[in-house]
Amino acid sequence: MQYKIIVVGSFLAEEKRIFGGVARSCQTMMQSSFADRFEIIPVDSTQISNPPPGLMMRFLLAFKRMAIYKVELIKHRPDAILLFTSVGLSFIEKCMMGWIARFFGRPVLIFPRGGELINQARRSSFKRVIFQLLLKGSRIFLAQGPKWQDFAVNDMGFKPSQVHQIPNWTATECHLSIGSKRDCNLTKKIPRLLFVGWLEEFKGVFELLKACQMLVNKGIKFELTLAGRGHAEVEARRFVESNGLNKVVTFSGWAEPIELEQLLSTHDIFVLPSWAEGMPNSMIEAMAAGLAVVVTTVGMVADFLQNEEHALLVPPHNVELLEEALQQIILDDSLRKRLAINGYQLAKTQFAVEPAMKKLGDIVESAITG
Repeated sequence: MQYKIIVVGSFLAEEKRIFGGVARSCQTMMQSSFADRFEIIPVDSTQISNPPPGLMMRFLLAFKRMAIYKVELIKHRPDAILLFTSVGLSFIEKCMMGWIARFFGRPVLIFPRGGELINQARRSSFKRVIFQLLLKGSRIFLAQGPKWQDFAVNDMGFKPSQVHQIPNWTATECHLSIGSKRDCNLTKKIPRLLFVGWLEEFKGVFELLKACQMLVNKGIKFELTLAGRGHAEVEARRFVESNGLNKVVTFSGWAEPIELEQLLSTHDIFVLPSWAEGMPNSMIEAMAAGLAVVVTTVGMVADFLQNEEHALLVPPHNVELLEEALQQIILDDSLRKRLAINGYQLAKTQFAVEPAMKKLGDIVESAITG
């Protein structure tokens, strides 16, 4: 018998251009053996635009999603519920869905994304208590890494048996194929840097641009592609223009899967100086594709990556140390090669799709039968 599960996540119509880590995770899941193992009833909870709509519109959309979710619960009577959630209103909405499923007697597995949730709970005892109450509708907590596992047990009150680690599964065969074909012995005259993500202040966009300005002032040759869009794009373009970085920095907009594969194939270094993350999918994809990585020590990054072995790790908000790391990786070919090779192997062993999908499937099945 094939079990039925409702999955609340990012399931987009092809014509909608909304990008993000949950969207890629859900897309990959639907193309994996997990979709063959279970009958999946998808409920789309994607933000409809970036920047997001006003608060009233967001409440109306949340009310609509909740109604759809209830209809699917009653209509399909699923065996389990899998909830992907980020922070803020998304977290509250998904937790309420968990409570509704609990009322119907269905086991709920919740998979939080976005390390800011941990920070919020640990900065405020009030928020910690509220989060604990909200999460009591879920039976299983899926953790991206050890920090999430510790948070679930020691901060949110889950039993260790209720918490399971599932690393991100976005090192696809396509990305790994790019990495396996990369010639790390080939030294380019001008190394090419790649940023993929929302062009927002909290993604470290301006720290990156300021570091690039410092590199240019030192006469160091490189190119940077910013792939993404967001609130900070206009100001970022203005910064590039006013500081004479036009010949160095390119804005490519959001990249469709084929376009992203091309960017990964033609660039050498991936950089993500975010202020807060869970475990960045874009970083995993870059490692799988054989790019050397410079990333901030946020979220689960330091749980899996060791500095100067898998990547260069820098603290967030620090332009000077980011510039030093970029200078080091641009000028040192042997370092860049070592990080690329080690990062590829880590992505292949820790973040490949099918091992994670088998583990997730076993956890879901155990929640249903247990």
